Amino acid sequence: MAKEVCVQLVDEEGKDFEGVRATLFVLDGTETVENFLMAVHEKWQDKIAVNYYDLDVFVSQAAFEAREPIHPLEYFNSLAEQVDERSTILVEVSRQEEFTFYMSPEAQVEVLVRHFQWNRPKPLCHGPGRDWPYQGASEIANRLMRPLVEHYEMWQQNETFRLYHALNLVLGGAGTGKSRMLDKMKRLLCLAAERSKREDLAKRLRKAYVFKISFGGDSGSLLQTEDAEFDITHRMVHQLSKDNKSWPEFAAEMKEFPHFLPRIETVIKALAQMENVDPKDMTVILCVDDLQNLAFDHDQDHSLASDLSRVMAPICRFQVTSPAFVICVCSNWYVSNSVRDSKFFSASGHTTPAAVKWP
Repeated sequence: MAKEVCVQLVDEEGKDFEGVRATLFVLDGTETVENFLMAVHEKWQDKIAVNYYDLDVFVSQAAFEAREPIHPLEYFNSLAEQVDERSTILVEVSRQEEFTFYMSPEAQVEVLVRHFQWNRPKPLCHGPGRDWPYQGASEIANRLMRPLVEHYEMWQQNETFRLYHALNLVLGGAGTGKSRMLDKMKRLLCLAAERSKREDLAKRLRKAYVFKISFGGDSGSLLQTEDAEFDITHRMVHQLSKDNKSWPEFAAEMKEFPHFLPRIETVIKALAQMENVDPKDMTVILCVDDLQNLAFDHDQDHSLASDLSRVMAPICRFQVTSPAFVICVCSNWYVSNSVRDSKFFSASGHTTPAAVKWP
């Protein structure tokens, strides 16, 4: 049910931003807190010098005075369910000087287009089985076909409600071929599309851009624990690098430029410019390997915001909201209790691969 709410930008002291009037927003009932913040940021982008994810949301004046903003773990839930009709929502914008060096998404795109290029991904599988004849492709394609077609049809309808889009998980123990399957994923998806008799989908997939990123080995730790989306984009940008630096070298270089933090969509926009193609005409397959390295909580207080959840949230968001047709495929040893019980996932099975929907 739609709700009309009043939105006011305030500073840390609760004072109204100069030149910004309170504005009515209509919440349609499915709009998440994050989508709301993105809309607020877009409306007042000339006034807000920070990224939308640095804004705090308070559902009332009382909540502001008690310093009780909406918790980040609630950002993927409906905002309308958390506010009363005709409420005044306060959005706090920091005036801290540390944001002086903020680099706009447009500037980030320009940097990427100038200094990076499209490169085919390197294999994720480095074991002796990487050159063996691949078995089971037919069975896997059959399993992928239905969720793939449903995801494609919902994307064609501009449907961004997360329950309509399946995320593919490749599940299995060590040495069971998860990385090899990710290396073959474009071929498997093409086969699934061909069997569905959807030639438009098959044509898209044959031209798909494939990103392969890993959290295994020397790339297993997060660089940005507060916002793990940058760990995804840093790995995507590493694939686009013109030189052949190792991941540790590249990661160390990125740490020297803390203001250069492109979002996933910024990387996709830059790639579209590099390839001279409209993002809506692009198909992107994002393969993420070795998620099990992020699945373990480091302490009791870390359970609600594990590294795994931090990484999976932007992956799911990218697949659902991108103007490009995006297919995300992730590998893990198993669906852990922390994943199964979290707000992000609802697994349909424990076989390899499994179609998973993000509730």
